[in-house]
Amino acid sequence: AEWRGSNILGWALMEARTTLSEEAAHTGSAPKRPRCAMEPPLRPARWPSPMELRERWQKISGEQTVVEFYSHSRGHYRAFSNFYETGMAFEMPSELRRYPWVVDCLPCGFSEKAIMLCKAAVFGDENTYKNVA
Repeated sequence: AEWRGSNILGWALMEARTTLSEEAAHTGSAPKRPRCAMEPPLRPARWPSPMELRERWQKISGEQTVVEFYSHSRGHYRAFSNFYETGMAFEMPSELRRYPWVVDCLPCGFSEKAIMLCKAAVFGDENTYKNVA
């Protein structure tokens, strides 16, 4: 897919995804599923395209209810924060497991840690990955 956004990180992630998909197609082997303590959530059969989302959002009119949250330590919606502390077993997406130092499944105390691990794996940054892990 061609990146049409203006965010450089979005572009880099799309480029990495394309490269990893092409590499997987050339090797002819499906990635092995790690033994993780938790199953990942079910994914929809098809995600809406950016154009479909834009059309959907343009049809929304009037005042909308918005859930505001900021802190991970207080407030009713603190669990929405990437820094809210909760134990989880994070399964690294198979597309990001191309380096031997990337662990298939590891504990993460908060979701921001999982996000940082993914970014380090995308950019091949072993030092950052190991510091975060």
